[in-house]
Amino acid sequence: MKIPQEIRTLSTYDLLVESPSLIVKNGNKKFTLDNIQTLYLYPLSIFDYISNLDNQYIIKLTFLSLDRDIDYDFLFMNHFKKLKNVEFIIDHTYLDKIDILKNLINLLYNNNIKITLTINNLLEVKDLLKDYYEKITYFKIYMLNLINKDNDNESNFYKYLSMISNNSSGLIHVKTYISIDEYLYYEDTLKQLKKLGVDIFQVSKELIPLNKKNINLDCSIEKHIRILEKKYNKFNTKFISVKDLSTLYYPRFELDERNKRKCYACLMKPYIDGKYLIPCKVNKIINNEDKYGTSLESIYKYKDKIKNIGDACSDCASIFENDSLGSISELSNGGSIEMELL
Repeated sequence: MKIPQEIRTLSTYDLLVESPSLIVKNGNKKFTLDNIQTLYLYPLSIFDYISNLDNQYIIKLTFLSLDRDIDYDFLFMNHFKKLKNVEFIIDHTYLDKIDILKNLINLLYNNNIKITLTINNLLEVKDLLKDYYEKITYFKIYMLNLINKDNDNESNFYKYLSMISNNSSGLIHVKTYISIDEYLYYEDTLKQLKKLGVDIFQVSKELIPLNKKNINLDCSIEKHIRILEKKYNKFNTKFISVKDLSTLYYPRFELDERNKRKCYACLMKPYIDGKYLIPCKVNKIINNEDKYGTSLESIYKYKDKIKNIGDACSDCASIFENDSLGSISELSNGGSIEMELL
């Protein structure tokens, strides 16, 4: 599908700042996407996915783990030729494979593919990638609940965060989960992150843990967070949170009759976990990779193996993409559509 020129020339950075709504039209029919999820999809955008609706190439890959037996150079050069973004979810398991990761970063950077580093625990990886930070497009860094609990951990977190900021021009996004005990310290955190050149500080919610009940939040917590959102609403260290702050956890995503049943995400943005290409990372899939995954040595079988993904799913990690792309595809009905941003 063709993207209008005035939209096509907007960068994902522009979209992130403006946070517009998307209007899609076909004659008298119209579909409105009020939230185009620019931060969730960054450094790609919803338009990267819309323009790929006809072909459905893999345009994003997320690495959950690396494997020394895989020839990644061959894999990328022969099977992932349309890639636009690769994400690495970094934790302590990467420490003994850091040489592979560095080689991959060089390969992707030299082929103009945007690189995302999602760092689950900055204190574990420290400065191992310092010389490669300049090649990273986007840093998504989880901040554990450190504030007012362990001063050494807190100071070390800021130390290594400063190292990233001083050695990269990529977007830096620090994310934490709502803490009932620590919400009063968020403004102090913001001031510290602003000094370090962090672009976004996000307070989000975890998915409700298995076998736990959701917890209601006191309205004073929501009030405090909303005040900070208004106070820090500029892009230079912007503060954002979630729409619903009435509870501590997100409910688990369960598909129902309102959701689309075609999975575009497994075609356009699958995951690599060791020797497997897998369609997503919900528990059903990631705990049964032998059944749902495709060996990287037989990657040509991937599309056949996932053809029933979507129809048989009970929950989903990519509801936004699948519902939005499904609605746009239905509206176009194989023909042309008009798009505009508001």
